[in-house]
Formats: sequence, C-alpha cells, structure tokens
Amino acid sequence: MHVNGRNPGLIICEFELEDDPVNPLIPPNDTTPEPPQDTLNSTPTAEEFAESTENTSKPLRVLRSARKRKGEAAAMEVFNIMAQVQEQLAASPNLDRFLKVLVGVVKELTGFHRVMVYQFDQAWNGRVVTELVDPRATTDLYKGLNFPASDIPKQARELYKINKVRMLYDRDHETARL
Repeated sequence: MHVNGRNPGLIICEFELEDDPVNPLIPPNDTTPEPPQDTLNSTPTAEEFAESTENTSKPLRVLRSARKRKGEAAAMEVFNIMAQVQEQLAASPNLDRFLKVLVGVVKELTGFHRVMVYQFDQAWNGRVVTELVDPRATTDLYKGLNFPASDIPKQARELYKINKVRMLYDRDHETARL
C-alpha cells in the first residue's frame, strides 16, 4: 500500500495471488529454457563444467512439503528448513566448501538457474569465485571471470552494503500488467 503524493486522500493497494496460475512464483515442473543458452561461446573443460554444475549441498528435505502448506504449519516448516541450512553450512570445513554449499542451498530455495558469489578486491574489481548453474538452462560459466570496477558503479556498490543479494530476472520476460 502507498499514498499518492499529489492526492493524499488516495491510497493505492496492490495485491498478488498467493497461488497465481498465470505468473507462478515457481514455474511448474521446473521448466528451463531449451536448448541451453551459450552466449559466451566458451569451451570449459569437463572439470570446469562439473565444478559449476554439480550441487554439493544436500536436499532440504522439508522444502517441498513446506511449499504446499499454508498458515502456521508453513511457518513452522521454515524453522526446520533453516535448521537444515545451518547444519550444512556449519559442517563446511573451509570457505571454498562453505560457498559451494551456500550456492546449492540458495539455488534450491529460489529455483534460480544460476547462483554465484562475487568477490570484490581492494580496487573494487570483481571476480566470480563460486557458481552453481543448471546445465539445462545455460552452458555459460562465469566462475573465474574478472570484471572491472567500472562494471558496477560506486552507487551500485553502496547498495550492496544495504541489499547483499542481487537478483537478475529474465530480461526477455513480458512485463506484468498493472
């Protein structure tokens, strides 16, 4: 809800269906683009491809049932999911394994086709240090790629201090009608 500044007596309310059959939060049957996209024309080795496409996190056992529940039962499932996430992250023996488990967990929770961790150096140049990619959706691998500081301007970097997660949606998706 928000108020129009020019007309303070007007309150604008926006609603979304909980189970929207037209624009579902999670696509049915985990649909992915076919064939996989290859925009980089890269030729990763089998080892590089496996590194970026094999999920090392364990499945979150209650996630599927939690997505079907509503109300208080669903809220309680969130605690179970968080406990499972914490167990996996805490069991990581080093940062590399921690990041691999983290991208796996985030990918499972969100259903995204790609999840990656981006690390900045002191000059604000960036490097993709870990990624998990659905090979059915893309063959492009970003792990190990470096990006100059100019790719992410200072204003955007400041926003990362507030919003530590950046989500990129399908740029080809048709916009929703308001």
